[in-house]
This record gives sequence, structure tokens and C-alpha cells, in this order.
Amino acid sequence: MEGKWRVTVAASLSGTRFERSLLRRPEHPDDTTTRVTWLQGRALYCDLRQPAALPKIEAPALRALGIGDLLVLADQDGFAGPLFDNGNHVEWGRTVALHPAGPTPDAGALNAFDHGTLVEQGIFEDYIEHWRIAATSQDIDEYLLEELDTGAPGVVVRVGSDFAFARGRTHVLDGPLNEQIRGAASMRAAQDLFDCEIVLGVVRGEQWIITASSLPYRRCTPESGVRRPDRHSRPRSRRESRRTELAAPRLQENPVTFTSIPVIDVTALVAGGDGRDAVVGELGRAAREVGFARSSVTESIAP
Repeated sequence: MEGKWRVTVAASLSGTRFERSLLRRPEHPDDTTTRVTWLQGRALYCDLRQPAALPKIEAPALRALGIGDLLVLADQDGFAGPLFDNGNHVEWGRTVALHPAGPTPDAGALNAFDHGTLVEQGIFEDYIEHWRIAATSQDIDEYLLEELDTGAPGVVVRVGSDFAFARGRTHVLDGPLNEQIRGAASMRAAQDLFDCEIVLGVVRGEQWIITASSLPYRRCTPESGVRRPDRHSRPRSRRESRRTELAAPRLQENPVTFTSIPVIDVTALVAGGDGRDAVVGELGRAAREVGFARSSVTESIAP
């Protein structure tokens, strides 16, 4: 591929769910409790980091979150995008990020500690992380998405029965998230800083169940598989559509002739429930046969 979509895949990492067991930094106590999951596809990844002692948020939707809730949620971290293989180290590109990027690239050298653990040593920052290999599969789907109306980026990665989805903001933060929350011109502006999300989940048959999310009201119970109210606030009878497209079309070795751009309804992919496997299949077919597609998401506006 050409330009910004050129990604060299770190093949030995692909198709793996990693769980972090240790973060060690100078002059800091070892962190062995933060819940960190890194789901690696072939070229794309998602990463969600949640403190073990994160207080429970009772708010059922974005517009119900108060300043205190937002500051609690800002203790989380997460990012998603392409993984670049730079030979002696890898670099995690941040297409989606809950916090602003630091002054240096997110880069680390990875080495085997034992048969089930990788050690990551920072290239531009002084840290060590231990990553436990929790699951592997070469049954992988991954997509970069872009919302047509706003330009907001998205990342979808599925590895076996694990999946992750990240939806970014429509703008880049120009300062630390905590400061942005405290300095927001209004409550709505502060809440808008969290109109983004990183989720992790599991695939069970036709159900894709969200098991962890940076927006706590989005988490489902495995027993029900029913989605909690989404990020919108006020009850409305109408339905709202978010239109997205594949942002990084694949180059085709054997181009096919087509007369129209495929339009795919991906509601089940981002909203939960039945039909997600069928949506993934349609996206994959469009990427293989055409190279790109337009997609729509019709969401219920929940209270």
C-alpha cells in the first residue's frame, strides 16, 4: 500500500489477546492491578486500560455524567490503530486515543520472557511491561473506519471469539484530558469530550457481547447479552443514522469490475446483538471484491 496506510505487520504478534501482568517504571511502585487488554489483529490493534479500583459510575448515558464522573473516567486509558514493525522494535499508531499523544512515539522492543509471556521495554520512555498471552487465533477480521458525516475514525478488530471496537473523537485534544474537562465552557462541552469509546467483548454464536468499555453504561451482562443504553441521552422516538466507510481500502491483486459502491448496514456490528458475523462477512467481501464500501449505522437514541 501507499502513503499513510502502509503497515508492516509484526507477524509473530498477530492473532493474539494479551493481558498485562506488570508495569515497572523508575520511582513508581510496580503496577500489577490495572486491567489492561491488548487485542492484536494482523495490522490493527485495540488496547483498553482500566484501574482495578475504578469507582462505579451509575449514570445511564453520556448526558447524565457529571464532572466527577468524567474525571473518574479520565483515569482510564486506551488507544487503537495500526501496529508498525520497525525491525528492532514496534510502534503503536494511535488512530483512536482517549488521551492526547505524548511527545514521543509509543514504541517498545518486545522479547520473549517465557513461552507464555512477552517483555516490552520502552524505546523513548523508561518502562517495562510484561504481557501474558491469554488467547490466540488466526481467525481475524480488522477494519479502519471513518464516519462520513463527521470524519470520526474507528477501528474494529476480531480475533477468534474476542473482539474490540474503538470510535474516536471528531477532533484532537489540545491539552490533558483532565484539564479539558475542568476548563470546559459548559457541562455539555465537558461531556462531549467522552463522545468516543473503546470496548472489548466476546463473540458467542450470533451475539457479540461487550464485557468492558470506557463508557461503563455500555457494558452488557454475559447472561443477557442485551446492550445497555448507548452514549446518547434524551429519549426520542426517531432513529439516528451514523454513516461510515472503510478508510483503508485494500489493494486488489485481481481487480473486479463493479457498477455500484456496496452499502452495508453495520448496525449489529457496533450496537450488539445478533447478526454481527453476517456484517463482518459483508465487510470482508466488499473489501476483497471492491476495495471499499459505504456503510450505515442506525442507532436507537436511548435515555
